[in-house]
Amino acid sequence: MRSCAGPLPVATGHTIPPREARAYKGHTGSRLDSCSKALRAGDHGVSGGENMIDFGNGTYRHYTKREAARLQDMDDAYEFPCSWGDSLKQLGNAVPGALSYAFGGSVAQALAA
Repeated sequence: MRSCAGPLPVATGHTIPPREARAYKGHTGSRLDSCSKALRAGDHGVSGGENMIDFGNGTYRHYTKREAARLQDMDDAYEFPCSWGDSLKQLGNAVPGALSYAFGGSVAQALAA
């Protein structure tokens, strides 16, 4: 997770996510020095215990749009024209480009056999 979270350029026009990041039973964040859990798109927005960094000292922070986009293999130049919540929902529904390319190649190979 740390490799996706930084170093990032200073955010301009960034707003703090509107919800408190907190862990609760069955919903915990991703440890900063571990792999990230899969992004999740909720029906009612980003839940309190998902899509967040667990700093290991009892503090948590939701991913920024850019951190979540990096986890989904998106270019830093991509701009999100919508709110933080809508962006996280779209990113939670997305498939990383490299993964979809590899999967598509496997399907094409199987169909050609």
